[in-house]
Amino acid sequence: MEGNTHQLLEGALLLSLALNVDEVIIAVNERFRNAKMMLDKALNELKPFLESSGLLNRLPPITVSLVGSPYIVGEETALINSLEGNRGEPRLRPPDPTEAGLFGKPTAVINVEVVAAVPVLLSNYYEGKEITIEKYFCVTGDVDKPGLYRERLTVSLNELLAKAGAKEENVKAAFVGGVSSGLVHSSKIRVRLTPEETRKLGVFLGPGVIIALSNNRCIVDIMLEVERFFSHESCGRCEPCRLGTKELVEVLERISAGKASEEDLKWLSRWRGL
Repeated sequence: MEGNTHQLLEGALLLSLALNVDEVIIAVNERFRNAKMMLDKALNELKPFLESSGLLNRLPPITVSLVGSPYIVGEETALINSLEGNRGEPRLRPPDPTEAGLFGKPTAVINVEVVAAVPVLLSNYYEGKEITIEKYFCVTGDVDKPGLYRERLTVSLNELLAKAGAKEENVKAAFVGGVSSGLVHSSKIRVRLTPEETRKLGVFLGPGVIIALSNNRCIVDIMLEVERFFSHESCGRCEPCRLGTKELVEVLERISAGKASEEDLKWLSRWRGL
């Protein structure tokens, strides 16, 4: 949104034609006002070109809207509620957004990274070039060089962590796809970061967040912090999330303090697959 704004707008217009939509809305987290400023600036730069080429009235309008920053607004129906001015909480399904989304109209919710990739993929295809798929990975945690890495979807987890300065023998595990996805044990660290390969390990790439955990980390303490985060960020609509995360925090606190019972461990084992 900030580094290559016009490519994002080009992708949005191409997709709008392919999907035959009436309006394009770019939703920006309210904390990232600089991104909104860059998008508004790029739209003002684009308008004279569209007017002179006669395309302005043939393309759907693009608007940029700030939305609430709670974690749950990353879910597509919660995002739609936020855009409508309502509380950002997920909707019950069916219907899916493609049937009844923003203001009851069919809505396609697409990540900006995917949208921005469209012009490159089409250009490579029509120019007869090799079509390669790249993704941005945000690598953080116990690494020497945290940051954003753009890599092909053939890169392995250990290769990516090595680029970020983490030695394979010092890695206990890594979150792949963020903390909502799951952990990859060090014994599986050579997995290729493709949707197919990561899915076999029970995790998903999602936003491409990779969090490395060194051998010095206690997994119980890490998961306690994760559950505290989810308990705090729960929208409170569904009981398994509203109450379950609170109970998980309490059980993990007892384990961390060395006060857990066998019943606590059985309870965790019973609910681990949910």
